[in-house]
Amino acid sequence: MKKYLSQFGHDESWFISFSFYLSLFYIIIRFIDVFFIFTPWLGDEHAFAEDLAMYMGKGFGAAVIDGISVPFTLFVYVLNNLLNDISLSLRVTGTLFTLITVIYIYYRTNIDKKNIKVFFLFIFFLIGTSGGTFYGTNDSFFFLGVIIFVNEASLLITDSRAYNQLLLFIGAIIIITTRLHFII
Repeated sequence: MKKYLSQFGHDESWFISFSFYLSLFYIIIRFIDVFFIFTPWLGDEHAFAEDLAMYMGKGFGAAVIDGISVPFTLFVYVLNNLLNDISLSLRVTGTLFTLITVIYIYYRTNIDKKNIKVFFLFIFFLIGTSGGTFYGTNDSFFFLGVIIFVNEASLLITDSRAYNQLLLFIGAIIIITTRLHFII
C-alpha cells in the first residue's frame, strides 16, 4: 500500500485518517438511520418489547422463568420509566452498550497507540455495517460481555498482573445472563 500511495505523493497516514473519519461518518449515518428513519419494532425488537411487557406485567420471577435476557431487560425497564417509549428505550440501551464496548476496548486493550486509528477504523466499520448494535436487541450487551471475558481471560494467560478478576467475572455473568444457551 505504501508503494501505491507514494506514487500519488501521499503517505499511509493520510489514507488511514481518511478511512477512519469515513468509518466514523458511516457509523453516525447508521445511528441516525436506526433512530430516526427506521420504524419501531424492527427485527427482533418486538420480542424484547414482549419480554419487557412480561416483566412489567407478571414480575421478575415469571420473566426469569420464561428465559428473558435479565440484565438487558432491567436496563430497558429503567430507561423506559424515563423515556416512556419502549422502542426508543430498547434502541438507547443497545446504543449505550455499544458505546461502553468501544470505551472498554480503548481503555483495557493493549493496542499500540500508533495503530489505534486503524483498529477503530475497523471497529467502527464493523459496528456500522452490522447496524444491529443500535437495534432494540440484546446483541450489543452480549458482545460487551464476550469482549470483556475474552480480553480479560487472554490477559490472565499472557500477563496475570494486568487482568482484572472482577471484569472477568462481570463478562462471564453478562454472557450467561444474556444468552443462557451459552452455558452449553
